[in-house]
Amino acid sequence: TVWVKSVISPELEVVKNTSQYEWKTGDTVDYEVSVSQTKPDVRAVNVVITDEIPACLQLLGRTVYSADK
Repeated sequence: TVWVKSVISPELEVVKNTSQYEWKTGDTVDYEVSVSQTKPDVRAVNVVITDEIPACLQLLGRTVYSADK
């Protein structure tokens, strides 16, 4: 057992993907933002990710997945 005397900063990696990079009016496009902790043995807490979509797009819904254990 050890006592941690200071905060160990996490290292997060953010990756954005889309189902298509070109679209036209009426198309539905899936968009994904994935966040991963890359530093071993460190846990990021109270993380808030925001990403603005262009004004020409409309958000139809969202699903949030967490691998938090």
